[in-house]
Amino acid sequence: MQPRRYGGGQPSKLTPAQRDEIRQRLADGESIRDLAQEFGVHTSTIRQYRP
Repeated sequence: MQPRRYGGGQPSKLTPAQRDEIRQRLADGESIRDLAQEFGVHTSTIRQYRP
C-alpha cells in the first residue's frame, strides 16, 4: 500500500494582496456575496478570510 500524500490541490485564485484586501473589506462590513462576485470566487472562499 502506498503512503498518503497531502498537499497539492488547486493553486490559489487570490493573491496575498487580494486576501488582505478581502479581510479589510469584510472588517469594514462589505458583504461576502458582493466580494465573491467581484473577485470571481465562491462565497465559501471569501468566508475563509473573515476576521
